[in-house]
Amino acid sequence: MAAVTNSSTSFGGLIETGSIGGASYNAVSVVVIGQPASLTSIKGVPAGIEITFTGSPGYSYQIQNAAVLQNGATAWEQVGTATTDGGGHGEFTDRNPTSDQGYYRAVSVGQSQGGLLKY
Repeated sequence: MAAVTNSSTSFGGLIETGSIGGASYNAVSVVVIGQPASLTSIKGVPAGIEITFTGSPGYSYQIQNAAVLQNGATAWEQVGTATTDGGGHGEFTDRNPTSDQGYYRAVSVGQSQGGLLKY
């Protein structure tokens, strides 16, 4: 399986098959994962920590938190999910922030990285 990408986004994979019953063909499997999230703000609100971000319209994103960044070994914990509206804007409030300092990111399914903000 070969990756199908443009310069910045992975769309899925290309599967090339041989022949079946004398007919040869190529099959393409594309899994759209949405554009990477871009976190736009973070602020303390009476209910907790509010995170806003942009992404692909109508996509669900995992909101993850880490107490510290550890050079490639950061332990990210999922604290919830948020779905973007028709304009690609998403919002999530963490009602149980874990410490005085931490980091957040929003990650679409299939991505290993997302936008990052520190609180």
